[in-house]
Amino acid sequence: MAYLLRTLSLSLSISTLAIAAPHKACLDQSTHAQIIVSTNVDGPESVKQLHAMVSAGETLVVHARNAGPSTNLVLKKLYPGDCIVYEPNEAVELPLQFPEEGNFFKSLGKLFGIGPSVEKLKLVPVVYWKKRDGSRHFGLINPKSLESVKKLPLLEISAERLQAYQTDKRFTVLYVLCPKNRQTVCRLEIRHKGKWVRDPKTGKRLSYPILGRANRTEELSRRILFGGDTPQGIFYIWGTMFTADPIFGNTPRIDLDANMPPINSYVYELNSPVLDGLVPASARDEYWIHEWPLAYKLGRAYLRIHTNPDEIGNKAATAVSHENELFNPTQGCLNAGPSMKPLIETLVHLGVIRSEQIQTPEPANSPTLGWKVVPKIGTVFLIVRDY
Repeated sequence: MAYLLRTLSLSLSISTLAIAAPHKACLDQSTHAQIIVSTNVDGPESVKQLHAMVSAGETLVVHARNAGPSTNLVLKKLYPGDCIVYEPNEAVELPLQFPEEGNFFKSLGKLFGIGPSVEKLKLVPVVYWKKRDGSRHFGLINPKSLESVKKLPLLEISAERLQAYQTDKRFTVLYVLCPKNRQTVCRLEIRHKGKWVRDPKTGKRLSYPILGRANRTEELSRRILFGGDTPQGIFYIWGTMFTADPIFGNTPRIDLDANMPPINSYVYELNSPVLDGLVPASARDEYWIHEWPLAYKLGRAYLRIHTNPDEIGNKAATAVSHENELFNPTQGCLNAGPSMKPLIETLVHLGVIRSEQIQTPEPANSPTLGWKVVPKIGTVFLIVRDY
Protein backbone atom coordinates (compact mmCIF):
# COMPACT_ATOMS: atom_id res chain seq x y z
CA MET A 1 0.00 0.00 0.00
CA ALA A 2 2.82 2.43 0.89
CA TYR A 3 4.47 1.67 -2.46
CA LEU A 4 1.17 2.29 -4.25
CA LEU A 5 0.71 5.62 -2.48
CA ARG A 6 4.26 6.73 -3.34
CA THR A 7 3.73 5.71 -6.97
CA LEU A 8 0.42 7.58 -7.09
CA SER A 9 2.04 10.65 -5.52
CA LEU A 10 4.88 10.57 -8.04
CA SER A 11 2.45 10.14 -10.92
CA LEU A 12 0.39 13.10 -9.75
CA SER A 13 3.44 15.31 -9.33
CA ILE A 14 4.66 14.47 -12.85
CA SER A 15 1.20 15.10 -14.28
CA THR A 16 0.97 18.44 -12.47
CA LEU A 17 4.43 19.43 -13.71
CA ALA A 18 3.49 18.70 -17.29
CA ILE A 19 0.50 21.03 -17.31
CA ALA A 20 1.50 23.68 -14.77
CA ALA A 21 -0.26 27.00 -15.15
CA PRO A 22 1.53 30.21 -16.22
CA HIS A 23 2.31 32.90 -13.64
CA LYS A 24 2.05 36.68 -13.48
CA ALA A 25 4.22 38.89 -11.27
CA CYS A 26 4.87 42.60 -10.78
CA LEU A 27 7.84 44.30 -9.16
CA ASP A 28 7.32 46.45 -6.07
CA GLN A 29 9.60 49.12 -4.60
CA SER A 30 11.72 46.58 -2.74
CA THR A 31 12.34 44.27 -5.72
CA HIS A 32 15.29 44.46 -8.07
CA ALA A 33 15.71 42.28 -11.13
CA GLN A 34 17.51 42.13 -14.45
CA ILE A 35 16.21 40.76 -17.71
CA ILE A 36 17.82 39.74 -20.98
CA VAL A 37 15.67 41.37 -23.66
CA SER A 38 15.27 40.10 -27.23
CA THR A 39 16.03 42.92 -29.68
CA ASN A 40 16.00 43.33 -33.47
CA VAL A 41 14.34 39.95 -34.04
CA ASP A 42 11.72 41.42 -36.31
CA GLY A 43 11.98 39.83 -39.74
CA PRO A 44 13.17 36.88 -41.84
CA GLU A 45 16.93 37.48 -41.69
CA SER A 46 17.14 38.26 -37.98
CA VAL A 47 15.00 35.30 -36.88
CA LYS A 48 16.95 32.97 -39.20
CA GLN A 49 20.18 34.14 -37.58
CA LEU A 50 18.96 33.58 -34.03
CA HIS A 51 17.20 30.34 -34.97
CA ALA A 52 20.43 28.94 -36.39
CA MET A 53 22.34 29.81 -33.21
CA VAL A 54 19.75 28.45 -30.77
CA SER A 55 19.10 25.24 -32.72
CA ALA A 56 22.84 24.56 -32.96
CA GLY A 57 23.39 25.24 -29.25
CA GLU A 58 25.81 28.08 -29.98
CA THR A 59 26.83 30.64 -27.37
CA LEU A 60 24.51 33.65 -27.22
CA VAL A 61 26.22 36.98 -26.61
CA VAL A 62 24.39 39.32 -24.21
CA HIS A 63 25.17 42.98 -24.91
CA ALA A 64 25.07 46.04 -22.70
CA ARG A 65 23.21 48.11 -25.29
CA ASN A 66 21.42 47.77 -28.59
CA ALA A 67 24.24 48.27 -31.08
CA GLY A 68 22.26 47.57 -34.25
CA PRO A 69 20.69 44.76 -36.30
CA SER A 70 23.21 42.09 -35.26
CA THR A 71 22.41 42.61 -31.55
CA ASN A 72 19.80 40.05 -30.46
CA LEU A 73 20.09 40.03 -26.66
CA VAL A 74 20.52 43.04 -24.37
CA LEU A 75 20.74 43.08 -20.57
CA LYS A 76 18.35 45.56 -18.92
CA LYS A 77 16.87 46.35 -15.52
CA LEU A 78 13.29 45.85 -14.43
CA TYR A 79 11.73 48.67 -12.43
CA PRO A 80 8.94 48.86 -9.82
CA GLY A 81 5.56 48.46 -11.47
CA ASP A 82 6.90 46.42 -14.40
CA CYS A 83 4.95 43.18 -14.84
CA ILE A 84 5.84 39.82 -16.37
CA VAL A 85 4.02 36.65 -17.40
CA TYR A 86 5.84 33.33 -17.70
CA GLU A 87 5.57 29.57 -17.52
CA PRO A 88 8.10 28.18 -14.99
CA ASN A 89 8.34 24.87 -16.83
CA GLU A 90 9.84 26.63 -19.84
CA ALA A 91 13.08 27.21 -17.92
CA VAL A 92 16.04 26.16 -20.05
CA GLU A 93 19.83 26.13 -19.86
CA LEU A 94 21.54 28.34 -22.45
CA PRO A 95 25.23 29.09 -23.05
CA LEU A 96 25.71 32.85 -22.56
CA GLN A 97 28.57 35.30 -22.74
CA PHE A 98 28.62 38.87 -21.46
CA PRO A 99 31.45 40.98 -22.95
CA GLU A 100 31.51 43.55 -20.09
CA GLU A 101 30.82 46.77 -21.98
CA GLY A 102 31.35 49.56 -19.45
CA ASN A 103 31.46 49.59 -15.65
CA PHE A 104 27.70 49.95 -15.09
CA PHE A 105 26.84 47.03 -17.32
CA LYS A 106 29.81 45.07 -16.01
CA SER A 107 28.21 45.20 -12.56
CA LEU A 108 24.84 44.20 -14.03
CA GLY A 109 26.49 41.22 -15.68
CA LYS A 110 27.95 40.14 -12.37
CA LEU A 111 24.57 40.48 -10.69
CA PHE A 112 23.05 38.33 -13.40
CA GLY A 113 25.83 35.80 -13.05
CA ILE A 114 27.48 36.13 -16.45
CA GLY A 115 30.81 37.48 -17.60
CA PRO A 116 33.34 37.29 -20.43
CA SER A 117 33.66 33.52 -20.14
CA VAL A 118 30.94 31.29 -21.56
CA GLU A 119 28.57 30.03 -18.88
CA LYS A 120 25.45 27.90 -19.01
CA LEU A 121 22.59 29.52 -17.13
CA LYS A 122 19.11 28.32 -16.41
CA LEU A 123 16.70 31.02 -17.61
CA VAL A 124 12.93 31.44 -17.90
CA PRO A 125 11.41 32.98 -21.06
CA VAL A 126 9.12 35.90 -20.13
CA VAL A 127 6.88 38.56 -21.60
CA TYR A 128 7.06 41.86 -19.75
CA TRP A 129 5.35 45.22 -19.81
CA LYS A 130 6.98 48.48 -18.72
CA LYS A 131 4.87 50.52 -16.34
CA ARG A 132 6.52 53.72 -17.61
CA ASP A 133 5.15 53.57 -21.15
CA GLY A 134 3.04 50.40 -21.38
CA SER A 135 5.40 48.86 -23.95
CA ARG A 136 5.70 45.09 -24.32
CA HIS A 137 8.95 43.15 -24.57
CA PHE A 138 10.18 39.56 -24.68
CA GLY A 139 13.20 38.01 -23.03
CA LEU A 140 14.79 35.75 -20.44
CA ILE A 141 15.07 36.05 -16.66
CA ASN A 142 17.00 34.25 -13.95
CA PRO A 143 14.58 32.05 -11.90
CA LYS A 144 16.17 33.40 -8.70
CA SER A 145 14.85 36.85 -9.58
CA LEU A 146 11.33 35.43 -9.61
CA GLU A 147 11.54 34.28 -6.00
CA SER A 148 11.10 37.76 -4.57
CA VAL A 149 8.56 39.27 -6.97
CA LYS A 150 4.90 39.64 -6.05
CA LYS A 151 2.80 36.92 -7.67
CA LEU A 152 -0.65 37.88 -8.97
CA PRO A 153 -3.59 35.72 -10.02
CA LEU A 154 -3.65 34.99 -13.75
CA LEU A 155 -7.00 33.90 -15.11
CA GLU A 156 -7.00 33.06 -18.81
CA ILE A 157 -9.79 32.65 -21.32
CA SER A 158 -10.92 29.06 -21.81
CA ALA A 159 -10.94 27.37 -25.19
CA GLU A 160 -14.75 27.29 -25.04
CA ARG A 161 -15.04 31.04 -24.41
CA LEU A 162 -12.48 31.72 -27.11
CA GLN A 163 -14.53 29.82 -29.65
CA ALA A 164 -17.71 31.53 -28.47
CA TYR A 165 -16.24 34.95 -29.31
CA GLN A 166 -17.73 36.26 -32.54
CA THR A 167 -14.96 36.76 -35.07
CA ASP A 168 -14.90 39.35 -37.84
CA LYS A 169 -17.03 38.11 -40.75
CA ARG A 170 -14.25 38.99 -43.18
CA PHE A 171 -11.96 36.43 -41.55
CA THR A 172 -11.40 32.71 -41.85
CA VAL A 173 -10.13 31.29 -38.55
CA LEU A 174 -8.73 27.80 -38.00
CA TYR A 175 -8.88 26.81 -34.32
CA VAL A 176 -6.51 24.12 -33.06
CA LEU A 177 -7.61 23.02 -29.59
CA CYS A 178 -5.11 20.85 -27.75
CA PRO A 179 -4.74 18.93 -24.48
CA LYS A 180 -2.27 20.75 -22.25
CA ASN A 181 0.20 17.89 -22.10
CA ARG A 182 -0.02 17.33 -25.89
CA GLN A 183 0.15 13.58 -25.39
CA THR A 184 -2.87 13.02 -27.63
CA VAL A 185 -4.10 14.71 -30.78
CA CYS A 186 -5.69 18.14 -30.95
CA ARG A 187 -8.72 18.98 -33.06
CA LEU A 188 -8.93 21.56 -35.83
CA GLU A 189 -12.18 23.41 -36.51
CA ILE A 190 -12.86 26.21 -38.99
CA ARG A 191 -14.97 29.35 -38.76
CA HIS A 192 -15.46 31.03 -42.14
CA LYS A 193 -17.10 34.44 -42.46
CA GLY A 194 -18.51 34.15 -38.94
CA LYS A 195 -20.02 30.66 -39.37
CA TRP A 196 -18.67 27.24 -38.46
CA VAL A 197 -17.79 25.03 -41.40
CA ARG A 198 -19.86 21.86 -41.23
CA ASP A 199 -19.51 18.35 -42.58
CA PRO A 200 -21.75 18.17 -45.67
CA LYS A 201 -22.69 14.57 -44.87
CA THR A 202 -23.58 14.84 -41.17
CA GLY A 203 -24.25 18.56 -40.71
CA LYS A 204 -22.01 18.50 -37.64
CA ARG A 205 -19.18 20.97 -37.09
CA LEU A 206 -16.25 19.83 -39.24
CA SER A 207 -13.33 18.63 -37.12
CA TYR A 208 -9.94 17.25 -38.12
CA PRO A 209 -7.54 15.43 -35.76
CA ILE A 210 -4.11 17.09 -35.74
CA LEU A 211 -1.01 16.66 -33.59
CA GLY A 212 0.77 19.57 -31.88
CA ARG A 213 3.56 17.60 -30.18
CA ALA A 214 7.25 17.50 -30.95
CA ASN A 215 9.35 14.34 -31.11
CA ARG A 216 10.31 14.43 -27.43
CA THR A 217 10.85 11.89 -24.71
CA GLU A 218 10.39 14.08 -21.63
CA GLU A 219 7.03 14.43 -19.91
CA LEU A 220 6.93 18.23 -20.02
CA SER A 221 5.29 20.07 -22.88
CA ARG A 222 7.63 22.96 -23.71
CA ARG A 223 6.80 25.32 -26.55
CA ILE A 224 9.18 28.29 -26.60
CA LEU A 225 12.56 27.09 -27.90
CA PHE A 226 13.56 25.09 -30.97
CA GLY A 227 12.21 21.54 -31.08
CA GLY A 228 9.36 22.16 -28.63
CA ASP A 229 5.66 21.49 -29.09
CA THR A 230 3.61 23.85 -31.26
CA PRO A 231 3.21 27.13 -29.33
CA GLN A 232 -0.16 28.57 -28.45
CA GLY A 233 -1.12 31.87 -30.02
CA ILE A 234 -2.29 33.49 -33.25
CA PHE A 235 -0.66 32.60 -36.56
CA TYR A 236 -1.20 34.04 -40.01
CA ILE A 237 -1.82 31.57 -42.80
CA TRP A 238 0.84 32.84 -45.19
CA GLY A 239 1.00 30.40 -48.06
CA THR A 240 1.40 26.87 -49.29
CA MET A 241 4.58 24.91 -49.93
CA PHE A 242 4.67 21.94 -52.30
CA THR A 243 7.78 19.97 -53.16
CA ALA A 244 8.37 16.37 -54.17
CA ASP A 245 9.80 15.62 -50.77
CA PRO A 246 9.05 12.24 -49.13
CA ILE A 247 9.80 13.70 -45.69
CA PHE A 248 6.52 15.59 -46.04
CA GLY A 249 4.68 12.78 -47.80
CA ASN A 250 4.83 14.51 -51.21
CA THR A 251 1.84 16.48 -49.97
CA PRO A 252 1.28 20.27 -49.93
CA ARG A 253 1.95 21.94 -46.58
CA ILE A 254 0.83 25.24 -45.10
CA ASP A 255 3.25 27.97 -43.97
CA LEU A 256 2.33 29.46 -40.59
CA ASP A 257 5.06 32.06 -40.18
CA ALA A 258 7.04 32.89 -43.38
CA ASN A 259 9.71 33.88 -40.80
CA MET A 260 7.71 37.08 -40.28
CA PRO A 261 6.81 38.61 -36.87
CA PRO A 262 3.62 37.31 -35.21
CA ILE A 263 0.64 39.64 -35.17
CA ASN A 264 1.04 40.50 -31.45
CA SER A 265 4.83 40.65 -31.23
CA TYR A 266 5.27 44.41 -31.52
CA VAL A 267 6.23 46.80 -28.74
CA TYR A 268 2.77 48.34 -28.96
CA GLU A 269 -0.43 46.71 -30.17
CA LEU A 270 -0.25 47.97 -33.76
CA ASN A 271 -2.75 45.37 -34.95
CA SER A 272 -5.55 46.09 -32.45
CA PRO A 273 -8.27 46.41 -35.14
CA VAL A 274 -7.42 42.93 -36.46
CA LEU A 275 -7.08 41.41 -33.00
CA ASP A 276 -10.52 42.82 -32.13
CA GLY A 277 -11.90 40.53 -34.82
CA LEU A 278 -10.17 37.46 -33.41
CA VAL A 279 -10.08 37.47 -29.61
CA PRO A 280 -11.65 39.40 -26.72
CA ALA A 281 -9.68 42.44 -25.52
CA SER A 282 -9.47 40.80 -22.08
CA ALA A 283 -7.27 38.04 -23.52
CA ARG A 284 -4.63 40.34 -25.00
CA ASP A 285 -2.30 40.33 -21.96
CA GLU A 286 -2.59 36.62 -21.21
CA TYR A 287 0.35 34.25 -21.41
CA TRP A 288 -1.08 31.71 -23.86
CA ILE A 289 -1.56 34.31 -26.61
CA HIS A 290 2.12 35.28 -26.26
CA GLU A 291 3.66 31.80 -26.51
CA TRP A 292 4.14 32.14 -30.25
CA PRO A 293 5.57 35.72 -30.26
CA LEU A 294 7.82 34.83 -27.30
CA ALA A 295 9.06 31.77 -29.18
CA TYR A 296 9.67 33.84 -32.32
CA LYS A 297 11.59 36.52 -30.44
CA LEU A 298 13.84 33.79 -29.05
CA GLY A 299 14.59 32.34 -32.47
CA ARG A 300 11.78 29.92 -33.25
CA ALA A 301 10.59 29.77 -36.86
CA TYR A 302 9.67 27.47 -39.76
CA LEU A 303 6.33 26.31 -38.34
CA ARG A 304 4.01 24.57 -40.78
CA ILE A 305 1.02 22.28 -41.08
CA HIS A 306 2.01 19.11 -42.90
CA THR A 307 1.27 15.41 -43.06
CA ASN A 308 3.19 12.61 -41.34
CA PRO A 309 6.94 13.17 -41.65
CA ASP A 310 8.94 10.09 -42.58
CA GLU A 311 11.75 11.15 -40.26
CA ILE A 312 12.51 13.92 -37.76
CA GLY A 313 16.16 14.90 -37.68
CA ASN A 314 17.11 11.28 -38.49
CA LYS A 315 15.38 10.14 -35.30
CA ALA A 316 12.60 7.57 -35.19
CA ALA A 317 9.32 9.02 -33.97
CA THR A 318 6.97 7.37 -31.50
CA ALA A 319 3.61 7.76 -33.17
CA VAL A 320 0.45 8.92 -31.40
CA SER A 321 -2.65 6.92 -32.28
CA HIS A 322 -6.10 8.34 -32.94
CA GLU A 323 -8.72 5.70 -33.63
CA ASN A 324 -7.15 3.74 -36.52
CA GLU A 325 -4.73 6.49 -37.55
CA LEU A 326 -1.16 7.27 -36.54
CA PHE A 327 0.38 10.73 -36.19
CA ASN A 328 4.17 11.05 -36.03
CA PRO A 329 5.52 13.83 -33.78
CA THR A 330 7.41 16.60 -35.59
CA GLN A 331 10.01 19.28 -34.77
CA GLY A 332 7.15 21.45 -33.55
CA CYS A 333 4.98 21.82 -36.62
CA LEU A 334 1.33 20.79 -36.64
CA ASN A 335 0.93 17.31 -38.14
CA ALA A 336 -2.44 16.76 -39.81
CA GLY A 337 -1.47 13.21 -40.78
CA PRO A 338 -4.11 11.61 -42.98
CA SER A 339 -6.31 14.69 -42.48
CA MET A 340 -3.96 16.86 -44.55
CA LYS A 341 -5.54 16.10 -47.90
CA PRO A 342 -9.19 16.71 -46.84
CA LEU A 343 -8.08 19.83 -44.92
CA ILE A 344 -6.43 21.23 -48.06
CA GLU A 345 -9.54 20.38 -50.07
CA THR A 346 -11.73 22.23 -47.58
CA LEU A 347 -9.48 25.30 -47.70
CA VAL A 348 -9.58 25.26 -51.50
CA HIS A 349 -13.38 25.06 -51.37
CA LEU A 350 -13.47 28.07 -49.02
CA GLY A 351 -11.20 30.07 -51.30
CA VAL A 352 -8.39 30.19 -48.74
CA ILE A 353 -6.06 28.32 -51.13
CA ARG A 354 -6.08 28.33 -54.94
CA SER A 355 -6.26 24.83 -56.43
CA GLU A 356 -3.62 25.72 -59.05
CA GLN A 357 -1.02 26.52 -56.37
CA ILE A 358 -0.97 22.93 -55.12
CA GLN A 359 -1.34 20.96 -58.36
CA THR A 360 2.30 20.38 -59.32
CA PRO A 361 5.12 19.91 -56.83
CA GLU A 362 8.48 21.55 -57.37
CA PRO A 363 11.68 19.49 -56.96
CA ALA A 364 12.64 18.64 -53.39
CA ASN A 365 15.70 20.90 -53.66
CA SER A 366 13.75 23.86 -55.06
CA PRO A 367 15.12 27.14 -53.60
CA THR A 368 11.55 28.48 -53.26
CA LEU A 369 10.28 25.25 -51.60
CA GLY A 370 7.24 25.57 -53.84
CA TRP A 371 6.06 28.55 -51.76
CA LYS A 372 2.97 30.43 -53.00
CA VAL A 373 1.06 33.10 -51.10
CA VAL A 374 -2.60 32.50 -50.18
CA PRO A 375 -5.04 34.73 -52.11
CA LYS A 376 -6.62 36.32 -49.04
CA ILE A 377 -3.51 36.94 -46.98
CA GLY A 378 -4.18 39.02 -43.87
CA THR A 379 -7.69 37.61 -43.41
CA VAL A 380 -6.85 33.95 -42.71
CA PHE A 381 -5.57 32.94 -39.27
CA LEU A 382 -4.86 29.92 -37.12
CA ILE A 383 -5.31 30.05 -33.34
CA VAL A 384 -3.75 27.38 -31.11
CA ARG A 385 -5.20 27.09 -27.59
CA ASP A 386 -4.90 24.46 -24.89
CA TYR A 387 -7.97 23.23 -23.06
